[in-house]
Amino acid sequence: MEDIQEHIIKDGKGKTKPVFISRNGKHQYKIKYSEDGDWVKPYYGNAVPSATSIIKHLEGDTFGIGMAWAMKLAKQSGEPYQARIESEKAMESGNELHDCIDRFIKSNGSDIAEDNIMFNTWYRDVGSLPENKFLKGELFVYAPYSEFGGTIDGISMNPDTGEITIWDWKTKERGSFEKYGSPIKDHVQLAGYFLALREMGSIYAPVKANIVYLMRDGSSSKVVPVDLEFNEGLFAQSFDLYKTLRVAKNRNSNLNSSLVGA
Repeated sequence: MEDIQEHIIKDGKGKTKPVFISRNGKHQYKIKYSEDGDWVKPYYGNAVPSATSIIKHLEGDTFGIGMAWAMKLAKQSGEPYQARIESEKAMESGNELHDCIDRFIKSNGSDIAEDNIMFNTWYRDVGSLPENKFLKGELFVYAPYSEFGGTIDGISMNPDTGEITIWDWKTKERGSFEKYGSPIKDHVQLAGYFLALREMGSIYAPVKANIVYLMRDGSSSKVVPVDLEFNEGLFAQSFDLYKTLRVAKNRNSNLNSSLVGA
């Protein structure tokens, strides 16, 4: 399955033109410039990885945390696979929240999912505020020089100042958020999107970035600002490590193949 989306960019002469970005089921991205594009031929090139896959190694000791959580749930419920059940529920509720917010943005604020408790919290704390005029939701981006892509959850403009902000929505269990807070990788992810917008010459030039953590019980949210300049440096270092690890993996794979064939 492949989704294709239009994104408006600026050329070197200050004029705007469309590009088309595709995302496949593996969350890999391709780009196609307009027929008279200045950068590349008018075809979809090789698929590039997502920003989230590039920074995956920044998750830290999630295996240890996940195992402790799984054992706790199994003990409390008496169900050995309770952690898998809860993870699937969390993924489903997160996807539903993203869909609700995306419909709200695409409908210019008329589609309000009153039966979704997390959306209502988001609407109260973010979506209904006059300084947050949302322009786009679920926007594909593509960095043509660094070669990665991604999907920005939301882009807003402050009507009074004209400042553009990029947003990301995350769902969390209250206890987990209170204990672990906002992970570094979430901040680095938004910095990657900021880099992609700049590289592609997007009409959207953000000066701010926020992560919104929605508690899954719908009780509250937490808006966490992102230091784009600092975290862009972390993204660049993460990308270098990602590429180095891929080279090492390929070398080890070739070595193992030669040993097996010997």
